[in-house]
Formats: sequence, C-alpha cells, structure tokens
Amino acid sequence: MSTGQWLLVWFLGLIALGTVVLMLPGMAVPGGLTAIDALFTATTAVSVTGLMVVDIEQAFTPWGRVVILVLIQLGGIGIITFASVLILTTARKLSISYEDMLGATLASSRSVSVRHVAFAVVRFTILIEVIGTLVLFVLWPGDGPWHERLWSATFHAISAFCNAGISLYSDNLKAVADSSGVVLGMAVLIVLGGFGFTNFHELLNRWRKGTFRWAHFSLFLKVSIVLTVALNVSATAIFLIAESDIAFQSRSLGDAMIAAFFHAVTTRTAGFDIVPMTAFSDLSLRVMMLLMFIGAVSGSCAGGIKLSTLAVLVGMVRAHFRNNSEPLLFNRRLSRVDQNKAVVLVVASIAAAALGLAVLTLSEGVLMAHGDAERSTLPLEFEVFSALGTVGLSLGATSHLTTAGKAIIIVLMICGRLGPLALISAWVHNPKPTPFTNPEESLTIG
Repeated sequence: MSTGQWLLVWFLGLIALGTVVLMLPGMAVPGGLTAIDALFTATTAVSVTGLMVVDIEQAFTPWGRVVILVLIQLGGIGIITFASVLILTTARKLSISYEDMLGATLASSRSVSVRHVAFAVVRFTILIEVIGTLVLFVLWPGDGPWHERLWSATFHAISAFCNAGISLYSDNLKAVADSSGVVLGMAVLIVLGGFGFTNFHELLNRWRKGTFRWAHFSLFLKVSIVLTVALNVSATAIFLIAESDIAFQSRSLGDAMIAAFFHAVTTRTAGFDIVPMTAFSDLSLRVMMLLMFIGAVSGSCAGGIKLSTLAVLVGMVRAHFRNNSEPLLFNRRLSRVDQNKAVVLVVASIAAAALGLAVLTLSEGVLMAHGDAERSTLPLEFEVFSALGTVGLSLGATSHLTTAGKAIIIVLMICGRLGPLALISAWVHNPKPTPFTNPEESLTIG
C-alpha cells in the first residue's frame, strides 16, 4: 500500500477501536451514548478536534474519560509514531515504505533520521505534558481533593498540548476563566503543541551544536516562527478592538487582553474557550474561521492548510506583484513542486469546506430564502471550518446535528486531520511517465 493508504488505514483503525471501547459497559452512563455518538466522540478525540455531540461530564464515566484521554494522546502524538517506537524496540530496521509513512506524519525530511525523530517526539511530548500538568496542578483553582485537581490538570495539559480542545467540564474552560495563570498556561501548551515536532528538534540540535542563530535556521523554522507570532499578535489585536464593547465588555483591560490572546491562539488549532462563542461579533467569528482554515505548523497536532502553505502563497503573490520570475522567502527560492502543492491543497480545502457546507445545509434543513435573517447558516459555516481545521469551537450546532449531519462532520474531521492531499494520495495511483510532451497553449487569465 502507498503512504497515504497506510496513514488512512491506521487512522481509521484507531477510530474504530476507540468506538468499540467507548461502547463497552462501564464507559458511559446507561442510555447516554448511541453508536453514532460513540463514533463521533472517538473521531473527535483521535483527530484532536474537540467537537462534542454529548456532554463529556454527564455522559461518560471516569473510565470513559480515561479512554477519551488515551485517544487524544494517540491522535495527537500520532499513532504511527507510537507504532514505530514499539517496532524499533524489538527490531532494528523499518521498511522504506514505513519510513516514508512516518516521515509524512512527522513532516520530517530525508536528511533527518526518522528513527531519531520518532523517539524525540515521544520524549518531548511526555516532558512537556508532565511539566504542563505540574504547572496547571499548582495553579488550578478550587479547594477540592488533590487527586481531582491532579486529574483535571493532567487531562487538560494533554488535551491542550495535543490541540484537542476537549475539556472535562460542560462549560469548557469558563469555570477557570478568572484564573489568568491557568489560561496563559493552557495557551502556552497550545502554542507548543502547534509549533511542530521537527522545529523543536532543529532548535535543540542547533543549541547543542552552537549554531543557534537566525541566519542558520531552516526556512521551515523561520516561517513557523514569523507566522506564528504574526497571526497570534494580529488576531489578538483584532479581537481586543472588535470585542471591547461586546464579548469583553465586562472585563478589565488586562483580562480582555488575556482573553483576546487566548482566543487568538486556541482558534487556530485547539478549540478551548473561556468566553461563549455566541457572545462574539460576526467580524470576530469570520476572523476565527479564517484562522481555523490556516491552522498551525506542519507536522504538529494542528489542522488547517498549515503555515508553510500560507507562506508559499504569500511568496507567490508577492513575486507576481513585484514582477519577479521566482517567489522568494528569506532569500530562498521556492520550488515549483511546493508551489503546486500549496495551490492544490488550498483549492482542495476550499472545495471540501464548500461541499461539506452544502451537504450539511441540506441534511440539517437550513435552506432559506434570500434575506431570511431568522435562519442564518453562520453556525453551520462555523461548524464546517471548525471540523475541517480540527479546532472544535462551535456556535451550538454540534449537539443539535442530525445523524446525517454527524456523519458529515465525522468525514470533515478525518479529512482535516489527515489533510486533503493525504486522502487524495490514498486513492490516486503513482503517475506513469509520459513518453512525449503535449503542445503548450496560453489561456487568458483574469
């Protein structure tokens, strides 16, 4: 099988296993979980999306929540990585096709040892999650038993680092919204989880070798740093200005800045919220959908088209306006292959979102006449971008979806986690070389 087919099989297999386990006695309260709800929950956990059709606090037993946490961890760090580590502990060699699959999962290049990266991913993930758990445990508000605070800290640290956006509480993180330390700690974990394993791998190697300088950083690392900072800062500013008299009107300036920053971070990748989504203005919601579509760094726990794709598009547009023959980023020429992939990925993602919204509109019966403001499709649009970007934020539509609507969102979450290109490659055979070149003819563009 091809790399894309292997990825799809592993991913769907984990979802199926998770669905079966969640249906076992003792995982959910009696009558609290149907088969489609179990499938939806397993998919949202493995794809680290966070959309929930049932209340995790009310529908699942403690054992069921443990299973969800395990699925989040496996989905976040990558089932392929875990499987490879298990294989490498008993064998000394991976097949070339399996190395390709692991490399695609981690976004690592051939110049980097896949074996080394796989172990580094596991070590780094465990280290950050343990540190995050300890920090959240110390800062977590409340006077409950220490073991309950530890469980809450552990669950939310893993969910945040894996960018899952799944909370133990019915109101997500609104119960701890007044704890600035917890909110900022969660934001840091989300950023770390969406920054990409190979970026941390490069930073650590350059630190060890004494080449920790901007000029020595790879193009991928530079793009990741610049766009992560730029998107977080700009989105924070937009939310702070747009919501000062709306969603943040009851907050002080300091609290409003923290809330704006948190939602700028969580919208691109995670899906936690400390302010109800329905409290935000339409402008902020549209900006959030754009951030969901973009996502974070390739090879991380995040979804979306990824920052590197956005960087390639920016480079192409800039080259066109400057009338340059080749697009450049940080004085590096972008390959024609990367340009083609970026364009195809964006077009495929837009097509998936448009098709998903069209089918979801039909399944949920939200067809309306022009100008019918009583039946806005904005909640469904938000739902589609949230599922495709594996974010998990919602305007309240998730719990009211029909069975067909849940199935559509499940497909979108799978597509968003694996990526449209991976799904396409799973069904497209390797192209055969063309023995001749077809004649070229120009089209009028624009």
